[in-house]
Amino acid sequence: DRVLARNPSQGVRMTYDTQSVHTLYADHEYLWSRGFTNTSPIAAMEDTWTDATFAVAKDQYWRLAGAVLDRMRAGDMRQVGFLSKYIGRLHSQQQRLRIPCGVCGGYIGVSVDGTLYPCQRFAAADACAFGSIWELQNKDLRRRFLTFTSSQLKGCDGCPAQRDCAGGCPAINVLCAGDLATPWPTQCTLIRMEHEAAAWLYEQLVEECNPLLEKLLKSSRQTRGRQQSQPTCEPVGAAAGRPSPAP
Repeated sequence: DRVLARNPSQGVRMTYDTQSVHTLYADHEYLWSRGFTNTSPIAAMEDTWTDATFAVAKDQYWRLAGAVLDRMRAGDMRQVGFLSKYIGRLHSQQQRLRIPCGVCGGYIGVSVDGTLYPCQRFAAADACAFGSIWELQNKDLRRRFLTFTSSQLKGCDGCPAQRDCAGGCPAINVLCAGDLATPWPTQCTLIRMEHEAAAWLYEQLVEECNPLLEKLLKSSRQTRGRQQSQPTCEPVGAAAGRPSPAP
């Protein structure tokens, strides 16, 4: 209560894994009941996911999308990180997302002994260290991260989320798949399911001309600060013409 009193729009980042994914929707209901309206659920991609836990995750994503729609119909704004992100991308009609994040550029990881890593998720992965705060080393490794773009990814052709995804978390790809350009299959499956739920929600909001859609788009990182078309009553971009499975 004191946090929200100081910052009513305070966001909550939450990490879930195969053991806790079944409570993802319930966790959001609890946070919403306490007044939090902005959440960023992040999956532990390095966990051992199975067909059964993927199915649970898909069910939770669709329940979240349905709950957000119900609240926005009632004039109550709710933002769930992956839903807002992909809705922003779907509406923007931009070209394929080029880079996944600010890894090795916009931010880096620094260990307690001063060792530098591409980001904090590489901590203790000595093969990925590129020097220290006193001396920059392994410049080729850092350059590899800085020059990497989604065009170098392998096996993405035909993926419905391709335009709006840049391969997911680079740390997961390197540490789990062994290669920056090789998307980790677990990550791909979860991203596709997130994207599908977001596309459905976007279509519903557009079809209903929901007045909160413009507010959601303005707050999305994918559209913030960019010239955007105004929301219309017709889907645009990759969502147009997509069949809409019921959640």
